[in-house]
Amino acid sequence: MDVKDQQAAQQLLEEIIEPTNNWKIIHYSCKGFDEIRAIAVYSFKTDTTKIIKMIDFANEKEFFDTFFDYIQACGTDNYLHWNLNSTLFGFDAIVDRYQKITNKLDVPVHIVNEERINIAKLLKKYYGRDYLVAEEPKLNANRACYDFGNLKKTDYERLIELNDALMTFKILSDENEAHLLAENTEKANQKVEQSVANKAVLFKEILRLAQANELQTAKAHQEQPKQKGTKIIQTIKEKIKK
Repeated sequence: MDVKDQQAAQQLLEEIIEPTNNWKIIHYSCKGFDEIRAIAVYSFKTDTTKIIKMIDFANEKEFFDTFFDYIQACGTDNYLHWNLNSTLFGFDAIVDRYQKITNKLDVPVHIVNEERINIAKLLKKYYGRDYLVAEEPKLNANRACYDFGNLKKTDYERLIELNDALMTFKILSDENEAHLLAENTEKANQKVEQSVANKAVLFKEILRLAQANELQTAKAHQEQPKQKGTKIIQTIKEKIKK
């Protein structure tokens, strides 16, 4: 593990958790990659989650206009996300979909790379790339609180299994969300919308536990260094943006 990366990640975690800073977490669900159905945005400053749902609008343009209006109103906030960094699933996919439905190249506002931090990469800088590599953990008795089925688990699903403090978050796997969206019923859509909103708050809680040195990983986590500084924070931002 790179000690400087670890120190920088810790300092960035402290900056993120500070409620006076303008950090937000964004997550969304989609049907097939190209039909975005719900976008959730959690604010550290207000401790609230805004969810923008396709079902509330007459068409996709209104849905995206509302999303971009919200982002524009937020100003120069920084955005955290969990692997929203591909052309199929991520910020670029949102822009691409908007361009297709409007036949316009320009979008009202961009969340530029410098304003994005990938939580998955941040945790690997902090704990090491193999921080979730270990034997399969014993499941908590409260497993009924979430539903992963027999599908391959994401890193945050593994963290739920390892941390009792995360067990109350009712989320669905990405695959199960897609199956429910394919049903296209009111009940199924509501389940997905709630899952997306819960994931945004789940990511916040993972960051809070990490910053407090309380997040349980598959490997013993030693006490984190307390060195502070701004130059090293900028370095880690460059490494984990996107």
